[in-house]
Order: sequence, then C-alpha cells, then structure tokens
Amino acid sequence: MKSAKRLLCLSLLCSLFFATPQSVLGLEDPDPHRFDKYVAEISADGHSPGEILFFGSSSARMWDVKKCFPKLPTINHAFGGSQISDCIYFFDKLVKSCKPKVIVFYCGTNDLTAGKAPERVVKDFQTFITKLHKELPETRLIYVGICPNESRWKFLSKMRQANRAIREIAVNDPLLYFWDVDSLMLGEDGKPIKEFYLKDKLHLNQTGYAHWTKQLRPILEFVWERAGGASKNN
Repeated sequence: MKSAKRLLCLSLLCSLFFATPQSVLGLEDPDPHRFDKYVAEISADGHSPGEILFFGSSSARMWDVKKCFPKLPTINHAFGGSQISDCIYFFDKLVKSCKPKVIVFYCGTNDLTAGKAPERVVKDFQTFITKLHKELPETRLIYVGICPNESRWKFLSKMRQANRAIREIAVNDPLLYFWDVDSLMLGEDGKPIKEFYLKDKLHLNQTGYAHWTKQLRPILEFVWERAGGASKNN
C-alpha cells in the first residue's frame, strides 16, 4: 500500500513537472534569430579595433555613449530585449569583430523576467566570460549590475542574488569589474528615484543616463587606461 502511494506521488510530481512550460522553468533560450535584421544593421556600422564597446540589452542600447563620453572612442552594439544567451550567440558578429579593449556590459534583467533563475543568469554570464577570455584574452569587461526599477520591482531579490554572484566572479578575475548601480538608483525610502526613469518606469531618461555617466566616467577611464587605451585628444 505504501509503495503504491509513493508511486502515485511520484507520478503526480512528474506530471506537474512535465506539464510546466520549459520557458517558465527557464530551461530554454529564446530564438536569437529574432534579432537577425537588427544585428545585420549593427554589423554594417564602421568601427575601429580597440574601442570601448557598450553591449547588452536596451539600457545599454539607449545610452548615447558618443555624446556622454566624447573623449573616449566608444561604439554601441547593444540590442533591446536581449538576454545573455543572445549576446553569446552574436558574440562573433558584434564583439569579436571589433576587438574592443574594454566592454561595458548590461544584460540579465530580461533573463529574469522571462523566468530564468538567478543561477541560470550567472551560469550564462560565466559562459559569456569564458568565450570572451578565449577569443579576446586581453579585453577587460565592466559589468553594470542589474538596475532596480519600479516596473520590475517584484524581481528585485532575484536581481540582487544574480548581482552578488556576478560580483564574486569579478572579484576573482583581474579582467572583470563589477559596477553596482543598485544604491545609485534608490532614494532614502529604498525605492527607485522616479526622476531617473521614463514613463514606463523601466528605462532611464536623460537625467538617469546623466547620473550613470557621471558615476561611470572615472571607472571607465581607469579601466581604459589599464587596458592601454588613450583618449581622443592624445
């Protein structure tokens, strides 16, 4: 009788597991070819080897980096809606092709909101870094920590869990830097500062990007110098 009950319980658990869509479990990556047209447009842009590459999802894509960092040779190959798996898939076309000395990478929030666990985000980040170190062994990377925002506030604990794990990876890798924007975007009440965001409560507005630029500039200049880079005035 007990064996039959155990068998029934196991059967129910299995049925629940296999009835759950894999996308909810975070076991499947989205089709990267949904970005083929946009990636083709980015790939067609002219660029010089050894620049500073901004890469990742929409928070990186919407950053007017040439205007914000006029003294640094920057290019932007980010594409909105991307997950880390997409960035891995298009690595050769959008990263390796321009051989950047420094990468500023913002990605991961779309992964979590799609249902991937923080552990999966960290694993994908490690895969990206492994590929980066193999293909471009001298390139340095600044990871912009997943930013808290009102639109995705319910994912905050998962975002912070992923951030903590990625920070630990960066601490033990001399070519990686973790830039924590969490505290930069929160007010005294611990909530996102509304003046930094667009009406969608997700993406930064000009004030938000000005804030990010001011905070990142000295970090980026330091990493750029460590990578052997020179400003446009030199």
